Amino acid sequence: MKRSILAIGLLRFFIVASLAFAPSAVGHAAAGNGGAPAAAGATATLDGSSENNGAAPASDLWTPSSIAGTHGDIMIPQYHSDMAARFALADVQHGQASMPDNTLATGTTGTGGGLLGWAYDSFVDGASIILGYGVRRSNFTFTRKSDNASGTIVDRDYPAYFLIYSTKPSFFENSRFGYTFMIKLSSFDMNQQIATGAVIGGTPTDVHTDLQGIIGYAVPSLYYQWGEHRSTGTFFQIGVGLGLATTTYSGTIELQSQTTTEVVSVRDDSFSLHPAWTTFLEARWRHWGGYLSIMRARLPGESYDTLFEDVSLYLGYRLFF
Repeated sequence: MKRSILAIGLLRFFIVASLAFAPSAVGHAAAGNGGAPAAAGATATLDGSSENNGAAPASDLWTPSSIAGTHGDIMIPQYHSDMAARFALADVQHGQASMPDNTLATGTTGTGGGLLGWAYDSFVDGASIILGYGVRRSNFTFTRKSDNASGTIVDRDYPAYFLIYSTKPSFFENSRFGYTFMIKLSSFDMNQQIATGAVIGGTPTDVHTDLQGIIGYAVPSLYYQWGEHRSTGTFFQIGVGLGLATTTYSGTIELQSQTTTEVVSVRDDSFSLHPAWTTFLEARWRHWGGYLSIMRARLPGESYDTLFEDVSLYLGYRLFF
């Protein structure tokens, strides 16, 4: 019984709402065509004649008005307070209706046109953030400009946190090739040094130095993808990117020259930008993914030329905007 009362109430609500937002009434005949409304108990036909079927009064029937256009006119039902529905003619030239005033210039994004709409479509709509945790092998090589004394401090298989932003993936027509824009931030804590600057090679040695900081880079990237072409699909992706990198760090490092060895303090919080390249692999299942990335960037400063090299392996969960 309660469900019946609720259903009747909802029905009455939708009827009242439809009446409240209905277009205004239109006469039985279009202006200028000489058409006349059908009499009570008769149904108007498209050729202007009427046919009495002994039906209910016209106010309770669907009554189409005379056809008044010559360019593919469309008949649109209009509803009135007496619960009768009548067909009115909308003069639509060539079958196209004018766009409403509040139509959005950017389509489905709801942001309007201009710079704001472009920025929303490019960097917010369909974009995502990856929260990741994994391990890395990083080398940070310092070369002092005054005497070319150098040292390489490393991070070997220590846990690290990763934060990666990427725009909505786009594909070139129906191919497997696509492009995106990525920003990656990760922390590092280096406390061993090696004699060589190779990313994987070299024997780490503890010389009581320590360097901590954050590395970040922004790169437009091209990729090739196997699998589903949707954000939450299952796929495998390989790509490369070229962009800009920056870092902030502080700590100590041992520098060696041909004649001396010394431990110096180093620090950089200028956030200056320098060229960087990266290559990456991604295996995704819905929101979860496994990632392998290799990055290399030269980050020269006032007193030192520096080279940052990184290999990262991590798992991440992707959040979509």
